[in-house]
Amino acid sequence: MGTKLRVNCASCDLRNVTEETLAAYDQIQVNAAVAYTNPEARRLLAKYPVALNCASQVDVDGDVKMQVINGSATLDGSQAGGGKVFLMVNGSLTITPEAGETLSRYVGGIINGSVTCPQSLSGALGTMTVNGKTTIYPDGAILLKRRASIDASFPLRARAGLYWSGKMLLFTDPKLDAEALKRKGVRFAAPEAVVLESLAEAVTELLEENTDILVVPDGTKVVDDDLTLNKSAFLRYGTRMLVLGDVTLEEKSREILPKIQYLMVRGDVTLPEELEEDFARVGAEYGELHVLRGRVVRDKDKVRVTAWMLSDRALTVEDCDEVELDETLTPELILERLVIRDCEAVLCTPEQAAAVTLIAEDVDHIGGKKAKEPVHR
Repeated sequence: MGTKLRVNCASCDLRNVTEETLAAYDQIQVNAAVAYTNPEARRLLAKYPVALNCASQVDVDGDVKMQVINGSATLDGSQAGGGKVFLMVNGSLTITPEAGETLSRYVGGIINGSVTCPQSLSGALGTMTVNGKTTIYPDGAILLKRRASIDASFPLRARAGLYWSGKMLLFTDPKLDAEALKRKGVRFAAPEAVVLESLAEAVTELLEENTDILVVPDGTKVVDDDLTLNKSAFLRYGTRMLVLGDVTLEEKSREILPKIQYLMVRGDVTLPEELEEDFARVGAEYGELHVLRGRVVRDKDKVRVTAWMLSDRALTVEDCDEVELDETLTPELILERLVIRDCEAVLCTPEQAAAVTLIAEDVDHIGGKKAKEPVHR
């Protein structure tokens, strides 16, 4: 058996590989997100049985250093120095206006994430491959979080100038003194702003014209995540909510629904069919409505569905890895009483597969199970 070498890493620098090293193995396999080569390295690699399993192969010639950052990073003036650099970031990258000299050192790069960059330095991104969203912000702006809350304490530390957020500004603190911000010469820019009704007139004057404004009733709490609408959520957020994720209702939500005065859901709403009418009375705004029929099974690794489970009512199977259908389930029963949603695979016979295709939503694989052979006596 020949000598084998396997290399597993995030990035592999092959620029200094030698013929002696390559000749020492009968088979070489490199598994990496990115491999750095140059003309001489490529010539040597082509002579030997080397398998490069890489998402990217980048030619970096000359005396160039490699800089790999795993996680979010910020480039500013502090990284300035001598020498050329090839940058790889596995995470989001924020570039500040002071990073001009730092960027001049980079001969290229791969950013596996989003990039936030000032307008004046955006041209430097031309040497980089960005596998994510690129957001350009105005020169001179003061950067805030992508979803920034402007609360009552903000005027105490604010200074004159433009504050910028890459996604959303939240003006939902009723104690915020918007007039104090105006006197200081503060302005804001973002793709969207959420503003309490009582603050709407004063805050609108502080926002750039291209910012979309959503005015919500006073007392609205913003939920920056998915939410299960139960007693705990009600006690925490109250009767008026803006949910930036998805909302799930359960049987215990019935006692909460009559108390809800305002509900806006940026994502989808999932609920049992017996709560559909009660939820409609709330008058909520939402993306899509997913109604769960009958019994509900969710968040399981494996589920086997039998005829007994569908004997007296419908069954909804949701967010499960593998759903196996018993061979006795007829296509007619599947169509009438089974709902399958957001599951990895449904294992069923070819006869069942056509019915499953009609009732399944967001399922990656359907089939892969042989029909049971009849028993001959």
